[in-house]
Amino acid sequence: MLLIACGNIANLLLARMRDRQRELAMRSALGAAKARIVRQLLAESLTLGIAGGTAGCTLAFITTPLALRLIPSGVPRAADAGVDGPVLGFAVLVSLLSGILFGLLPAMVAAKTDLVSTLKESGRADVAGHDRMRAAVIVGQVALGIVLTAGAGLLMTSFVRLAHRSEGFDPDHVLTFTFETPDTRYKNTRPQFYQRYFEKLRGLPGAELAAGSMFLPMTDNDATLGFENPERPVAAGQRPNALVDIVSHDYFRTMQIPLLAGRDFAEGDDGNAPQVMIVNDAFARTYFPGENPLGKKLKPGAGTGAAGGPAWREIVGVVGDTRRSATQLEMEPEMYLPASQLPNWCCMYSVVRTAVDPLSLAPAAQRVVASMDRDISGHRRANDGGPAGAATRPAEVCAGFAGNVRRTGPAVDRSGLVRRDDVFGVAQNEGDWRTSSAGS
Repeated sequence: MLLIACGNIANLLLARMRDRQRELAMRSALGAAKARIVRQLLAESLTLGIAGGTAGCTLAFITTPLALRLIPSGVPRAADAGVDGPVLGFAVLVSLLSGILFGLLPAMVAAKTDLVSTLKESGRADVAGHDRMRAAVIVGQVALGIVLTAGAGLLMTSFVRLAHRSEGFDPDHVLTFTFETPDTRYKNTRPQFYQRYFEKLRGLPGAELAAGSMFLPMTDNDATLGFENPERPVAAGQRPNALVDIVSHDYFRTMQIPLLAGRDFAEGDDGNAPQVMIVNDAFARTYFPGENPLGKKLKPGAGTGAAGGPAWREIVGVVGDTRRSATQLEMEPEMYLPASQLPNWCCMYSVVRTAVDPLSLAPAAQRVVASMDRDISGHRRANDGGPAGAATRPAEVCAGFAGNVRRTGPAVDRSGLVRRDDVFGVAQNEGDWRTSSAGS
């Protein structure tokens, strides 16, 4: 945008030079050196640049606080945005460089004016050279405008697809939050604590389902774990791996992740029951192409060096794929392990599906935690609009900015300069010059 605007000013200065050819020729005839004329014209363009920079800084001081109010919460470092010393210094530097660079071309053109022919022909000399330069500037502006509009359009299209594609779960009416359970008291009793805790959450007025997960989708949070497949033995260093999540009973129903085959984790899947696991559809397609994965046994965590080695687990279900981040293109293979069969883990995100405004249940959920252990601290919401809403907020801000650029872009393309009134100014200047030439 800056280059297009500066090119527009340069074009207007070039158009203005034709009106001033006789004036500059008279100055040269009276003894003014070409260097002095160039300095004068550069001083004029610098004045324009400094005036534009000052107006821009003033506008930034006024509009930045208003713009920050429009940015939704959850955008990283949004509160740090503002106009400070480095920003003002950069603005001054850009204003000076713009004034010099885009005022130099008209100044050099004016310095090359032929004195004799200009005075003799009443300022009508070297018209073709001026028109070629102005045409080159216009072509450059149109090219930049097309690139700007195309880039903004692609960004907007990508955001629309991002906002409307399926994430594999339903984030509406979901409250998510987390808290820490210290090892000193919960190292060996976390499954029992969370089982009672989720039962109390389900009993809250307005709560429909409650469950937990170590990693929420659409939060750029995940972990990878290797596993052993007895049907496809490989060397220890070449074992396949996949994303892994530790979830509680009813997690898939709470997040509305579809169960494609088999069964969900049950309350009876505890430490005394056969070890089980669930995989997603991408895992089944990747590691069991054309086969039914149900009943297959894997050893998640093989090669981790755990005492006694990890247990063999039977695949009892296949669920739909979910995205781990807003920018994830392809669904990745993932394993789900039941928290009730894993005593040594820490800290789950609580997920509550509600029939009311999710945030209205946050105080009641805090009271549930306090009623079970008043020493638990660090209770915080993971987001205010579900995992998907929090993940796409930075993209929403960028897309909003791109929308403004895109609305500006077509005006650039249609006009050949920046705005129609500027084009009219150049055309009017040219018409006046031709009228003056015809009259002379």
